[in-house]
Amino acid sequence: MRDHDQLKPHFRAIRSAGKRHGFNLERVFWTALDEVAQSEGVSVATYLENLSDRREGTSGLSSQLRASIMHGILDRYEALKQLANSHNSTRIVAACPAPAFILSLDKRILFQNSAFLMYLKTRFSNLELNGSFTSLRLTLDNSVTDIIKAMKEDDGRGRQTGFTITYNDRKARGVLSMALASDLEKSDAVIAFVTGSG
Repeated sequence: MRDHDQLKPHFRAIRSAGKRHGFNLERVFWTALDEVAQSEGVSVATYLENLSDRREGTSGLSSQLRASIMHGILDRYEALKQLANSHNSTRIVAACPAPAFILSLDKRILFQNSAFLMYLKTRFSNLELNGSFTSLRLTLDNSVTDIIKAMKEDDGRGRQTGFTITYNDRKARGVLSMALASDLEKSDAVIAFVTGSG
């Protein structure tokens, strides 16, 4: 794709809406145009017709075609980037052998791994979770807001804090190592790993 041949201009005539248009674009643009049109489910001719219909300003159709191709490629790149990034935090937590969970800004557990469920069951023998943590109370030595703020100000560098989980009259204390879960749709969340017990 990056060979010299892709940078050479190539003339191509396209008949669209009853008119014949000629373009002299580098081959890499023709390749990209085919990809963009195909991703939109239209032919190159229809793509060009649609572009011509919404054309604005004084720039030529050739310039607008180049710009439109680049916008299409950038849109696809952003979509792929979002897809690649989405749910990485949940995958990390699920794969972690240590007890771990994702905690929202309002201290709701958004996701947890099986090791964390086992951690809870060994500390609270009569605990019934049923997919809900409403019977548990999680207290942190530092507020989630302060922890997230400190991590953001320090290029995402992790933080530790003590925690207490209370269930009825029983308590479990420990230490959490935290990292930002910036790939989630929630505005602010952290990945919390249980790294010590008290």
